[in-house]
Amino acid sequence: MQHPNTSEKAMNENITTHTLKTWPESFEAIVTGVKRYEIRKADRPYSVGDHLLLQEWSPETETYSGRQVCVVVSYMTRGGEWGLPPDIVVMSITIEEKGAEKSPDDEEPSTFPRSLWEIPKYTT
Repeated sequence: MQHPNTSEKAMNENITTHTLKTWPESFEAIVTGVKRYEIRKADRPYSVGDHLLLQEWSPETETYSGRQVCVVVSYMTRGGEWGLPPDIVVMSITIEEKGAEKSPDDEEPSTFPRSLWEIPKYTT
């Protein structure tokens, strides 16, 4: 029998993609491989195998930078487990290796050799 936190969507073709705001410090730690988890409110039906489209968001300017990365949920600890509050979920994540996500403003789909596609920050 497989552990319920690791196999929920392993064989399921109906993978959900959750688009989420991610603050710059956390975003940078994820894309550099330093941070391999995501802690979120359990306000969505997150599952192992889901994709998280993390979009860099500045809470100071309340704007998106244009950088984003797609990660896959590989393991979950749900609220109520290990002393976590019931409304929190901790997800182990890995950067999606199949291809890169583009900016929502881009019209044509494209494939990139890297698993991460970043739009440079614009300065005025």
